[in-house]
Amino acid sequence: SSDAPTSIRPTTESYNYVLRAYTRCRKERSIAGKVMTVVREMEQIQKEAVMNGGHDVDNWKMNVVPNTKTYTMAMDAWIIKAGIKSAAWRSEKIARNNKLKQKGLLQQSES
Repeated sequence: SSDAPTSIRPTTESYNYVLRAYTRCRKERSIAGKVMTVVREMEQIQKEAVMNGGHDVDNWKMNVVPNTKTYTMAMDAWIIKAGIKSAAWRSEKIARNNKLKQKGLLQQSES
């Protein structure tokens, strides 16, 4: 169709969809790093747009601005990472205590 765009440019919403997809990967250890890479990219695009005053060929950059949703999803990614680390630590502690109990070095009531 003649109404079709000649190029497709990212927006805050499209970047946020990417972030949302990442934060749904609840068992991925590198989630926070991946999300922060996208957030930093958005911040860099915003910085370039502001520095150029929007008077550039890359005027689409004015449509990429990290918002509350962006930063909320970034915090979610860090919470996911903390949860993964916490679960791993708990599992390691339980395994360590079980070995000590088997060797008789830890009483059954201690954990």
